[in-house]
Amino acid sequence: MSTISIPVTATFAGILGVVYTALNLNVVKVRFGSRVLIGDGSLELLREVAHKKEGTTVDFKKFNKLMSAVRAHANFIEYVPIQLILAALLELQGVDKLKLKVLLSVFTLSRLLHTTGITKSNFLGAGRPIGTFTTFGTILISAIANIYVSYPAFRK
Repeated sequence: MSTISIPVTATFAGILGVVYTALNLNVVKVRFGSRVLIGDGSLELLREVAHKKEGTTVDFKKFNKLMSAVRAHANFIEYVPIQLILAALLELQGVDKLKLKVLLSVFTLSRLLHTTGITKSNFLGAGRPIGTFTTFGTILISAIANIYVSYPAFRK
């Protein structure tokens, strides 16, 4: 029986798992500080608007930090699994390990850039668009590479 080994993907999965845990803990910390047990604070804002007394104002930025923490966490988990699956398939097909390391390094950096960008004021830090487009690029490259590498065997 042969052993399947994907050390490059496994290493980056571990690194990304640590980042995911940090993002998750940040959501818990910010929720605790905001006194919001679930969600991103939207429901609390709606309640404030519904019960607003005339002449008073509602602070719509009150939960921005929580909203950005929740979105950074959710966005991370929306993209990381597909990239790790694509990378594992490439590694199983014998793609050059250095190329895979570069691809996954760029992807990991893009996720970190996006996270720092989305947590800036108004969710618009420079890292957000850079991280977003770089994430899309690395996933697209991985997808196309999988098609390219596997197509000869598929065609048979």
